[in-house]
Amino acid sequence: MHGGTQIISSGGVAYEHEFGGEATGTVDGLAIRSADIKGGIARLELGATMKPDKNSPWSLDLNVAGFAGKKQGVTGGVSVAFMF
Repeated sequence: MHGGTQIISSGGVAYEHEFGGEATGTVDGLAIRSADIKGGIARLELGATMKPDKNSPWSLDLNVAGFAGKKQGVTGGVSVAFMF
């Protein structure tokens, strides 16, 4: 804690593996390209919630997650909350 500021951090790691699966479909009677989802996905996420002090109704949440493998990318978010 710094100057009464409360910071709560979080993190996680996950791995998901699809052994087999294929999505198919049609539009107006025509087949659409199938989606093969077989493979693995690794996910790493980090986050933090900050409050001016532990009794404050205000908080700021920050989070980021990264994906590697069959699904690749980065996502994140910022939110401000007032609890009453």
